[in-house]
Amino acid sequence: KKGSGPAGVVLTPDGHPAAGRTVYLSRWRNLIFIEGPQLEVQTNQTSGTPRTRTDAAGRFSFAPDIDAYAVLVVDAAGFAEARVEDLKTSPEVRLQTYARLEGTLRIGAKPAGSETVRLAPAFAPYADYPRPLPPWSLSLEATTDSTGHFVFPRVPPVDIKIFHAPKLGRRPASS
Repeated sequence: KKGSGPAGVVLTPDGHPAAGRTVYLSRWRNLIFIEGPQLEVQTNQTSGTPRTRTDAAGRFSFAPDIDAYAVLVVDAAGFAEARVEDLKTSPEVRLQTYARLEGTLRIGAKPAGSETVRLAPAFAPYADYPRPLPPWSLSLEATTDSTGHFVFPRVPPVDIKIFHAPKLGRRPASS
């Protein structure tokens, strides 16, 4: 007998059905790439990733897939991730609002202007067991202003690390 695939309902942060939202299905061996200040899902890198849209009641479903691992929603209203296994007992996928992260980068005691600050996943050991990594990859960067101030306007509610990406000087090639 043919089984059913992953299914559920996406809700907004305040609990209303999230109609017309894109839901991505991550398989065991792939990643969904999220980049840029607006958290765009890079479709050129995830072209083999199944996706669907929620109906007027926020419902979604996928065809049966033995390699299905998690569903992911990256939307202006919020971010949500749910393991396929968990959808069987709790089919609600509630979007969580984004955080805003801002700060000042200093190198020594001086503000560091025109420098790059990056956000990336902070992998907690065994958090996604038996997978070694989460089903998504996050890459965000900001440039500091003249006072070293930086802002990340939309940060998903996931474990992240923040770091300075120093400029590395290039030496001319020797002849």
